[in-house]
Formats: sequence, C-alpha cells, structure tokens
Amino acid sequence: MVNLCHYANNKLLYVNPEFNTCEINTSAAEPATKPKQRIDLYQLTRQSLQLRLYNNQSGTIAIYDINGQTMILEKAFGDKTLHLNNFPGLYLYRYVTDKGELQTGKIILK
Repeated sequence: MVNLCHYANNKLLYVNPEFNTCEINTSAAEPATKPKQRIDLYQLTRQSLQLRLYNNQSGTIAIYDINGQTMILEKAFGDKTLHLNNFPGLYLYRYVTDKGELQTGKIILK
C-alpha cells in the first residue's frame, strides 16, 4: 500500500495530483486513474503566483505552507494573481470547484 496524501492535524492538505485516491494497492491489476486538471498554478515573481482556471469554473483556492498553516484562502474565477509575502519554499494548494470537484498539488517558490 502506498500513501499519496499529506495530513496535518487530521486535515487533508495534499493529494498527489496524478491519482484520485490517497492510497493505492501496488499489487492491484488496474492502475489508479488520473483526475481531470481544473487549474494551473505557477510562479510569476518571487512573491506572486498566477492561477489559471479551466472551463470557466469558479471555486476556492487555499495555499498552505509545509507546516499546514493557511497562507491564502480566496474565492477564484478566471485568471487570478495570488500574492505570498513569504520566503521561498514548498507550498501545497487545494482547489475546490463550486461543484465540489477537488484538485491538489504542490508548488515550489524560488
């Protein structure tokens, strides 16, 4: 069994974006399916991120530091610039559409 998620304080913070489950049985005959991508998130400047939503879906974006502290929690639609006033490092994101669809991932600020 392989764990593909990260929890902090019993709260799910990160799910590997390449799979639709937290655990996979490595002896299973069928591979886990890859979820549909709903957003792109990439670094613009040292302290800002660009969020691009697909299919005009609106939702909520949350950015967490590696300790699980919420850095950003905002409603999102269309293209949006997010500002982080923090140090470079690894951040986790969680995007939930208004329909309840989930996408998670990580981004490294340099």
